[in-house]
Amino acid sequence: MTGLSKEAVERLGSPLAKRVDFHEEIGSTQERARALAHEGAPHGTLVISKVQRGGRGRLGRQWGSPPGGLWMSLVLR
Repeated sequence: MTGLSKEAVERLGSPLAKRVDFHEEIGSTQERARALAHEGAPHGTLVISKVQRGGRGRLGRQWGSPPGGLWMSLVLR
């Protein structure tokens, strides 16, 4: 995905994504969002990455999320 950056996401002006935590590559957006939530991250913190290497699905199944997609998790309170 070309042109994707923290600044590009912030320029979209989403009323839901109050804070953007952007990564070129991450193990899991969900794990990062959970850690940020435990640290007190506000409602609407968006964790986004170009590549996700340690995604998990139902029943703990793992999958990779390769370049070209949009991988994200959102902190809701």
